[in-house]
Amino acid sequence: MEEKLKNLQIKQKVMIVFSITLGAYIIAVLIGVIGLSIMGENPIARTVALVLLIVIAVANLVLVLKLGGAVVLSLVKPVGELAEASRRMAVGDFSADVTYDSDDEIGELANCFRETNNTLKAIIDDLYGIISEFTEGNFDVRSKCREKYVGDYAPLLDQLRNMVLTISEVIGNIQGAADQVAAGSSELANSAQGLAEGATDQATAVQGLLETMTEVTGQVEETSHTVDRLHESAQSVGTEAEKTKEKMSRLMEAMEAIKSTSQEIGNIIADIEDIASQTNLLSLNAAIEAARAGEAGKGFAVVAEQIRKLAEDSAQSAVKTKRLIETALQEVMNGNDITEETAEATNNAMEGLNHVLAAVGEIRTAADKEAESIKGIEKNVERISAVVENNSAAAQETSATSEELSAQAVTLNEQVEKFKLRR
Repeated sequence: MEEKLKNLQIKQKVMIVFSITLGAYIIAVLIGVIGLSIMGENPIARTVALVLLIVIAVANLVLVLKLGGAVVLSLVKPVGELAEASRRMAVGDFSADVTYDSDDEIGELANCFRETNNTLKAIIDDLYGIISEFTEGNFDVRSKCREKYVGDYAPLLDQLRNMVLTISEVIGNIQGAADQVAAGSSELANSAQGLAEGATDQATAVQGLLETMTEVTGQVEETSHTVDRLHESAQSVGTEAEKTKEKMSRLMEAMEAIKSTSQEIGNIIADIEDIASQTNLLSLNAAIEAARAGEAGKGFAVVAEQIRKLAEDSAQSAVKTKRLIETALQEVMNGNDITEETAEATNNAMEGLNHVLAAVGEIRTAADKEAESIKGIEKNVERISAVVENNSAAAQETSATSEELSAQAVTLNEQVEKFKLRR
């Protein structure tokens, strides 16, 4: 009976049970009614009819229970099997085997369940194989059961393919980037090394410049001190030149006085010459008169001769003195000219000295400013030295970092080369 019920539809099974049950009860009721009608008021007959009715009812009940149990069993058993398989599938166990096979709805459900289970198991095994290849670095892998990816499963395969292409593209880009990073880091390492060496040379040059600036600062300070001493010496020279100017002025006044005195002496000499000439003339006249006087005039003639000689000597002395005085006067005039020239030269020297003092003052001011500027430059050079040292340290660190980056890029490239990409 179960084999016969298995191939019936559920609706047919229910209708059969319902029809048999309804027919049995109708028959039982009819038999009861007929029996009661026939037996009438006879108690024995009524009892027999009642017993018969109960037997028929029990027989109908047994028939209904057996048939209903068969129908229920044909429904419950496959549903239970499907439920158990569904529970195992829900926890990821696709090994459950649904054995129910029928042409009814539950059979169709069992067939669909088996197909679903097989499809899911095939897709999961396929995905597991693909992902296993992914873990081995092989992204050039394809599905072995493309026919299973139908309906809503089709986008899964499409997205998987897109993911593989995207990953392949990303890894390819990473590989290209790794190559570029390796090349760039190598160039960066070389540049950083060159920069470090250049920074070291710069540090040496800046240190030499700093030492030179320190030496120049010392020289400028020494120059400033020298200029101060020169200014003091120039001021002393100016003071002495001022005193010399005053002395030259007094000398010029004295020379003028000598000139005036010499001119007066010349005048006196001229008067002496006149007196000597007159005395000579008088002695000549006296000699003439003495000669006229004869013997009486001899003594007077001797005196007159002596006076004449004295007059001649006085005239000669006056002439010599005049010549000496003229010479002295000429020398005085020359000395006066020289003194005037010396005074003029002294004035010019004073003016030049004043210019020198002004120039020395400007030089001292400029030297002070230059010293301050050089000190500022020295501080800036010290800052530059610090910056160069920092740049040198940064360049060395950059060189080390770039070398490490280059090594990492090589490692990354080696790792990326392990992947087999889909092109």
